[in-house]
Amino acid sequence: MTSWLVLSGAFFCTLLFAVACRAWLHHRRLRLRDSQVQVTSSAEHVLYLRSFCEDYNPVQSLTSVRREVYLTDVLREVGPVLTVGKPGEVHPPLGAQRIYFKNEEWHSKVLELIKAARLIVVAADITEGLYWEIGQAVNHVLPQRLIIALPYGRALFGPIEGRKNRKARAEVYERFREKTEGIFPVPLPRSTPHLSYLVFEASWQPRVLLAPASWKNIRVWSNTVF
Repeated sequence: MTSWLVLSGAFFCTLLFAVACRAWLHHRRLRLRDSQVQVTSSAEHVLYLRSFCEDYNPVQSLTSVRREVYLTDVLREVGPVLTVGKPGEVHPPLGAQRIYFKNEEWHSKVLELIKAARLIVVAADITEGLYWEIGQAVNHVLPQRLIIALPYGRALFGPIEGRKNRKARAEVYERFREKTEGIFPVPLPRSTPHLSYLVFEASWQPRVLLAPASWKNIRVWSNTVF
């Protein structure tokens, strides 16, 4: 009888926790949806540059909340957060507002967004398109207006990533660092902590914003820039 009560209590607590998580995610989804506005490249916005694979990479496995969702919430005070949508997608992921371009106009339109952005956040990975975008950002914006969201992989629990995930994250960052070596005027650090970000001084000297306060640090940094 006692065992049955314990199992029932554990099941009820698990169910309650799952419902609370779903309610929190639903509230966050509505909040972000209501905060989105229609803008043009002439508006002062935050531009989020990433590989399309980033759309399906959660910060942690428990709630599957993606980093883009957090960044959109943190940086909404700076301006509307925009990103280029994946061609052909029917249901865009939650987070930044998607803007869609034809293939033949992609370069020119993205360059307009880069030049007009108040702040640019790059999710560190490397694809041919993202490589071009990073080069344009370095050439056309002030160093203080660029943030690199470093690879994070999947965490086991919150900021705890585990040895396997740490190795995978290091491999992604090393590939990113090597591929962009000729883009940044000052070399990027050889290693970085989990759930951290790179910002740049006026001389392009990189500086690490450390977890677990990185969300707050990003907001503080963006406030000093503007």
